Amino acid sequence: MNTLNRCLVMLLCLFFPLTHYADNTQVAQWTQNVLLNTLSINYTDLPTHFAKVKVNYVPTAWEALSSFLGDQVAVIQNDQLVLHPVAVGNAQVVNEGDYSGIHFWRVNQTIDIPELSGTISFSVIVIKATTPAYLIQSLNMTKTKY
Repeated sequence: MNTLNRCLVMLLCLFFPLTHYADNTQVAQWTQNVLLNTLSINYTDLPTHFAKVKVNYVPTAWEALSSFLGDQVAVIQNDQLVLHPVAVGNAQVVNEGDYSGIHFWRVNQTIDIPELSGTISFSVIVIKATTPAYLIQSLNMTKTKY
């Protein structure tokens, strides 16, 4: 590759950084999948299900989610429900940055849960990890009944 072509490639990479775009898309999709999987609850296997999905959350985020869903878990068990959550639109990365050397993304996603006659609007902070590739570090949730 000659010098001119190398310079052009470097300039393209500098002015069109596709890596962040790909990361944002990947993070949004990962977040949507994790939230849908987390809320796909079957009354017959609650402990097993929660053990599988909680690896996607840092402990404090999992505790917050568990507390938020606490009363609904009792309803799911008592009414023998199987939840089929549906994403309302696609997850959106609304902010990203670095804090203390850790890259983060703020992702917003609303999930409809017909069996519970409501939606949950999430705003989560996702951080880079190794296994899994990302972790939900913190979350804000708003429950709306319909």
